[in-house]
Amino acid sequence: MYLCRVPLHVPNPTYSELMAADAAAPSPENTFATELFEGLPKRYDLLAELLSFRQNARWRRRLVDRVAAGHPKRILDVATGTAGVAIELARRTGAEVVGVDISEPMLRRGRERVTAAGLDGRIALETGRAEGLRFESCSFDAVSFTYVLRYVAGYCLVNDVSEREFQMKKSATQWSKGKGCDTFGPIGPWLVTTDEIKDPQKLAMWLDVNGER
Repeated sequence: MYLCRVPLHVPNPTYSELMAADAAAPSPENTFATELFEGLPKRYDLLAELLSFRQNARWRRRLVDRVAAGHPKRILDVATGTAGVAIELARRTGAEVVGVDISEPMLRRGRERVTAAGLDGRIALETGRAEGLRFESCSFDAVSFTYVLRYVAGYCLVNDVSEREFQMKKSATQWSKGKGCDTFGPIGPWLVTTDEIKDPQKLAMWLDVNGER
């Protein structure tokens, strides 16, 4: 059941700002990941191919195909690493690409590759973490990531209580902007861990409306 004309109170600072502030301090996991990739940049791309039995390039092509189909103008590549995906996205789409990664050594290698590809004017790389991005909502047309999901704790339900009039009047054709406002998508009440869902793209789903399925 959709809820319409829900009275909303957006505090100051907003919920998303509080979450971003809470995520600002590096965690022990962040420190571990930073140290892990410290010595990998020069051989990272070779290792990615070898350890994936040469499937890495195929996965990357499929990801780029999916993103390019939407004709994005601005793309965020999370955990960009040595910028392999960012470079392919820039070549295929003509979009401006912002790459974010926690490892500065990986980014340095990525900047070398971007320069060699002649894409300095289209790709910007910066240090950042997936759980504490500095960007405003709806700043990008598409978001890509490769191996970030290995760090996902689990999956949860996001409840749609967006206010329809707000979406139509304030968001025009940008439907997602209305759904992305603070308090419009409360999360929960359960978190399902990744070992319980093998493939999040293949879920048995149903809808109950007023007790009827």
